[in-house]
Amino acid sequence: MKEILTLQFGTYANYVGSHFWNLQDELFNPMYMNQESPEIAQDILFRFTDTQHGPVCHPRVVMFETKGGMGSVTASSLNPVDREAPFDHWRGRVQRVEADTVPKSKYLEYLDDQEEQQGQPAPASSAQPEAPALPDFALDDTVQYWTDYAKYRLHPRNVVELPGIHHDLTPFDLFPHGGSLFDSASMDDTMLENVRWMLEECENISGVHAIVDIDSGFSGVAARVLEWAHDEIPKHPLVTFGVMPHSLREPSPLLQEESRSRRVVNQALSYHSLLSVSSLFVPLSSSHLMPESFPGLHLQPSKPFHSSALFAAAIDTATMPYRMSSSALGEMTYFTSLLTSQPEMNVAALSCCLPFPLPRATSLQSFLQNAEGVHLVDWFTPLMPGFRKARLTFPLVQSIMCRGLPNSARVVTDVNGHATMGKDFSGVWDEYLARVPAAHTNRVVSDVPLPVPVPFPHFFSSRISHAGELLPETEFRGNGEDVVSCPMATQLQVSSAMSPHFEELQKAMKSVQRRTKLQFEKEGIRVDDFLNADTTLDSLVAAYGSQSYEDFSMEPEDDDK
Repeated sequence: MKEILTLQFGTYANYVGSHFWNLQDELFNPMYMNQESPEIAQDILFRFTDTQHGPVCHPRVVMFETKGGMGSVTASSLNPVDREAPFDHWRGRVQRVEADTVPKSKYLEYLDDQEEQQGQPAPASSAQPEAPALPDFALDDTVQYWTDYAKYRLHPRNVVELPGIHHDLTPFDLFPHGGSLFDSASMDDTMLENVRWMLEECENISGVHAIVDIDSGFSGVAARVLEWAHDEIPKHPLVTFGVMPHSLREPSPLLQEESRSRRVVNQALSYHSLLSVSSLFVPLSSSHLMPESFPGLHLQPSKPFHSSALFAAAIDTATMPYRMSSSALGEMTYFTSLLTSQPEMNVAALSCCLPFPLPRATSLQSFLQNAEGVHLVDWFTPLMPGFRKARLTFPLVQSIMCRGLPNSARVVTDVNGHATMGKDFSGVWDEYLARVPAAHTNRVVSDVPLPVPVPFPHFFSSRISHAGELLPETEFRGNGEDVVSCPMATQLQVSSAMSPHFEELQKAMKSVQRRTKLQFEKEGIRVDDFLNADTTLDSLVAAYGSQSYEDFSMEPEDDDK
């Protein structure tokens, strides 16, 4: 077993993480996976504990959040016996903050009721009662906290509430806020305690996933914690997903501009700090997404509940190649080495198509053959703002992951017109990708579809069947019929098409007003820190703007990052 430890920093990162863990939890359902020989090794991400009531699994994750940022769930409610233990060495100023108890969401109340019923004796009748219809939880319109839709089980070690930082009360919107908190008396031990415990529990660590809010003080916390992790396990990869939600609309143009400027500086400082400790860095933002960005979805990008679900599905799918029970790629180290054979280019762009646009009852072979002249960019939507979606810009290296295509898509027709049922989709994909210019393409195919758990957004178009297939123009999914799974594909690539993203950030950083920089300087940022961030952006623009796929070397480095 090769364990992966996941670290989540910030409210939006935990929105993404909550959907991610719901997806992982759903995969325990036999509907999605053969339990005798599962295609995905769940013990990579989960930790299993034997209790008197039987085995219990918890995510192998540490979530950093503000006090009150978990809604009806608190760190103390997870560990009522030892409520003050994590912070009993605090010697700083104490401020008493009282808040009303947050009621549980309808979905969490439903989970509580289900747990109670499981403990009750079975009915005397041997007849199996029909499963009652699920109520409408209306999560798309009512979610206020990421815990409102969390279906997985939390352990006390899963959560670190930042002491003294209260949700929507304490200013924590600047990168240096996190660093200052971490550097304050004894806070490093407080924030690292659970991370250290999780890391020491791993018998054979494969690497670390980090999901980081890069537009708040949490990026400052992440920079310190990930620097520590990098020093602790220097030969193991650290893959960081830097996430940003839609920017809030401010009441005046001046405040809007100040908010934009803070967002730019936070992002630039995060890039400088996080790239140096990450084997691979993947930025994700919903700021450029539109409702029509995904033809099969009714996406509302400004809703964190929607955009975070999209990001979680993309992260889950893109990381499957090194989480599968029998993967040709082997471990996480090899995967990151393939994508980062150029040391100065450890940023990758993630794109996805959700669902995969395969019409119902169509073979993958005929779909791809009919796609002559259709480029991959026509199927995949970039989750990186500023990505140049052009047909003449080819990846230097890419990892394509396709999952969950239906059995009907396996039909393969030979040159004589004889149709047979193919064993898998690998050969069909390879034949197509051989015609797509790229220095190197890694392709992985899985039969496991993207599960769509109950607390997932109801944003699928009525043209999408319950199994995620594209229906004919005259057909629609029935009323009350939910999508339960769907095929999906991701493209993780290093490409010169990413250069405009860095150029836009570089230009925006140069135009930041002096008064904005003063806000950061008052919180401890020095002039040299701004210069270092500028230098990092200059290096990224130079590295990604000058590469072409013809001269890209694919020899992985000998030493692990």
